Amino acid sequence: GSQTIGLPPQVNPQAVDHIIRSAPPRVTTAYIGNIPHFATEADLIPLFQNFGFILDFKHYPEKGCCFIKYDTHEQAAVCIVALANFPFQGRNLRTGWGKER
Repeated sequence: GSQTIGLPPQVNPQAVDHIIRSAPPRVTTAYIGNIPHFATEADLIPLFQNFGFILDFKHYPEKGCCFIKYDTHEQAAVCIVALANFPFQGRNLRTGWGKER
């Protein structure tokens, strides 16, 4: 697809393209890990809303991770790339595709 996604300036389009191709198009869930245990949904959601419309959000504070289900595969891919190693409340976030249940 040649539709341009509004990317935060630090996001590399080639990296997004690579991530987009690394999971089937039906997967629209991003996994975020290494979240500080004291972070709340109110801290997290505004960050994730930068990348698209959130259909579902599951936060597991005790595991330091969350799953964000976006409207589209591309939105999730941009989130995964943009937040990889992103410094958040003193930790660097880990990202990847969420496993579909």
